[in-house]
Amino acid sequence: MYRHALPAALLAAFILSSCAMFEESSRDAHYHRRFFPSIQYIHHPDTVRVDDEATLGDVRRAWSVRYIQRTGSGLYSPSGYHTSATLLSRELVEMTLDYGVGTADLSAELREQMVSNEMEAYEDFVWFDVYMFVPNRRPYTLGDVNLGGAGSRVYLVIDDTRYRPEHVRGSDLTRELTVDGSEVFQRANHIAFPRYVEGTDILDGAEELRLVVVPSGVRGDELWFQWRIRADEA
Repeated sequence: MYRHALPAALLAAFILSSCAMFEESSRDAHYHRRFFPSIQYIHHPDTVRVDDEATLGDVRRAWSVRYIQRTGSGLYSPSGYHTSATLLSRELVEMTLDYGVGTADLSAELREQMVSNEMEAYEDFVWFDVYMFVPNRRPYTLGDVNLGGAGSRVYLVIDDTRYRPEHVRGSDLTRELTVDGSEVFQRANHIAFPRYVEGTDILDGAEELRLVVVPSGVRGDELWFQWRIRADEA
């Protein structure tokens, strides 16, 4: 289990990110039934290229991928719900904060200070949201969707170098009732990796990011989520 502390500003950003993104999903009941690509080709996460007409959901989808199951036989797309991951790029974080802080009952000065603090925290970490789904039946347990729990492992591979997370924070567990009357467990897991290792920016010159998730359990499942930075953007 990962127990390192994060700055309060970053945790606040995580909370705002979750609330805004889940509210966006609630308006689109089929969001987690979408088929995301198994590899997302992206510009550098620090680059902001948002169309004026783009919604928060549009930008979120542009940074989201479905899982590739490398090993094991676990079911992570139960009843049409798909486990996915989102890389929190600068443009996505900025839009999320605009949404969350903009709708909050705060003074203009406090809004500006919150955004400034949270964007400063963004600079120090590489963030991911992983939305895990498993069926509510044996042999699955609540631990299969809790990536910060005992027995689960998460790491980031950038161009063959592996990194461990600083923090894994899970949302409240939710249950989705499917059309066939069965239940699905869902949890959002917010994962932060240190951006700088021994003074070096791990995204500097990066070409491929691969988030590897090994849920708890005895099935030996290993899930990959992959993003590739376009050659002219690395």
